[in-house]
Amino acid sequence: MAAAGHNMHNYQEVYDHFSFDVPEYYNFGFDQIDHLAAKDRNRLAMIWVDQEGREKTFTFRHMMNLSNSAANMLLKYGIKKGDRVIIMLTRVPEWWIFALACIKLGAVFCPCPTMLTGKDLKYRINAAKIRMIITDNENAPKVEEICTECPSLRSRLVIDADLPGWISYREEQEYPAPVSRRLVTMSGMERTRSKDPLVIYFTSGTTGEPKMVVHNHALPLGHVTTGKFWLDLRENDLHFTLADTGWAKSSWGKFFGPWMQGACILVYDIRGRFKATELLPILEKYEVTATSFTECSRDDIAYVLDTYASPYVCFESHSYDLHHAGYSGIGHGGVIYDLSEDELVDDLQHAADILGTRGAFAYPYGDVSDVSAAAIDRVGIFCAFTTEYDWVYAGSDHTRLPRVRVSGGNSLEYYQDSVW
Repeated sequence: MAAAGHNMHNYQEVYDHFSFDVPEYYNFGFDQIDHLAAKDRNRLAMIWVDQEGREKTFTFRHMMNLSNSAANMLLKYGIKKGDRVIIMLTRVPEWWIFALACIKLGAVFCPCPTMLTGKDLKYRINAAKIRMIITDNENAPKVEEICTECPSLRSRLVIDADLPGWISYREEQEYPAPVSRRLVTMSGMERTRSKDPLVIYFTSGTTGEPKMVVHNHALPLGHVTTGKFWLDLRENDLHFTLADTGWAKSSWGKFFGPWMQGACILVYDIRGRFKATELLPILEKYEVTATSFTECSRDDIAYVLDTYASPYVCFESHSYDLHHAGYSGIGHGGVIYDLSEDELVDDLQHAADILGTRGAFAYPYGDVSDVSAAAIDRVGIFCAFTTEYDWVYAGSDHTRLPRVRVSGGNSLEYYQDSVW
C-alpha cells in the first residue's frame, strides 16, 4: 500500500497533535455499533466462516438487532447494570452478540477461554462474583461440576442446546414469541458513564493465581488508536485476528479496534489444535494479508516459496543460517554472538536475496549481539524483532523491537499479556 493510503503519514506529527476528549457518558453498543447501523444499514460488520467452509455474514444492523434481543433476554433473567457475566464461547457470532448485550445494559462482561477447567472457572466466578455464565453445550459440564460451590452464580445460559436448569438461547429467541429487537426500557436502567466498569480480563497467572483487570467504558475509545494507527484500518477494510475469544487480544484485535473504525472483521471458527496450513486458503479467499518469517537455509525453501506463493502472504527473514548454537554461552546461546559484523551482514544479505525483501527480520532465539544494529542497517532491513515481550514506544530502536512468538499451546495466552 502506498504511503498516501495509510492513516498515519508522519508519526511525530500525529504524536504532537493527537488529542482525544472522553465524554462523561459513553456506550460502545449504542454510540458506535447502533450509530453505524443507522448510518448504513448494509455495512458489513462480520464475515464468519468455520472449518467446514460454512459462512455467515452480519451487518452492523444485524449486530444492533441481535444484541438488543440478547439484552432483553438478560433483562428477563435479572441481569442489570453492574452485574458481572462470564462469556465462555469459541469464535462464534454469539460471543460478539452477548458482549454487546452486556455493554448496552451496563453489565460487566468477562471473556474466558474454553480451555479453562472447572477449577479455573470456580476461581474466576468466585473472585469476580459472577452472576451469570454464558457458554455452549460442549463446555456446560464444566459449569455443572462447580456451580453449587459458587454462591454468586444465579443463572446459566447455553447458546446451542436445551439443558435442565439452563436458559436456552435458541428457545428464548422463539418461544412463546420471537424476542423483540427493540431494547426494552425498564425502571432503574441507567446510562453508562465512561468511568463505569465495562469488562474484566483475567491475567495469565504466570505468578500465582490469575489477577482481575477491570477496564471502563472509555476502553473502546482508547482503541481508536489501535484501529486507526496500529491496524491502519478504514471503513471498507476487512481485518483478521486469529486470537481466541477468551483473551484480551481478541477484544481489541477483532472487536473494539476494527469496529471503532467501522471496518469488517473476519472470524475463522477454528476448533482443536492450530494448523497453520488451514489459514492460507482463508487468507486468499477473503484477500487478507499475512507475514511469515522463514529460515532461508532450509532444504525445502524453494518449494515453500513456490508452493505458498500468494499475493496475501509475505515471507520475511528469520536469517539464512543462524538457527543453531554458538560457543559464547551468551543470551540463549545462539551463533549470532560468534559472528563479526561482516559475517552477519553476509547472512542477512543472503536471506534477503532469496526472499526478495528487506521488510523485517526476526532474530533466531531472540539473541541480539553488539554488531546486530549496524548489520541490520547496512543490509537495509526496515525493522527487526527480538523475543522480548514489551510495548513499542516513540523512539524505540527499530533494530530490536519486541514481538510475540505464536507457537505451542500457550501462544494465545501470551497474546493477552504481550500485544497492545
